[in-house]
Parts: sequence; C-alpha cells; structure tokens
Amino acid sequence: MIHVTTTTFWLLQSLLGQSVRGALKSVTVGVSVASVVAILLILPMSLLF
Repeated sequence: MIHVTTTTFWLLQSLLGQSVRGALKSVTVGVSVASVVAILLILPMSLLF
C-alpha cells in the first residue's frame, strides 16, 4: 500500500507530473483496482485448496 509518507508516492507524483491531490486520486484508483483483481484471484483459489 502506498502512503503519502513513502518515497514511492512522491516519486510517482513527480514522474506523472501531477499535483498532490491528483496523485492521491491516481494512487487510490490504482490500489483499488489492484485490490479487486487480487480478491478475484484469491477467492477461487481458496475454494480449491
């Protein structure tokens, strides 16, 4: 998970050329999509094992 206090957040913000507010929105959407994809992959696997 990326937080505002991590170097990764500030690196992404500067590479994307966004404001802090825009970077927060981008990171939030990215983390949300990654979470949904992960749960959709984990749930079927949990039924098999």
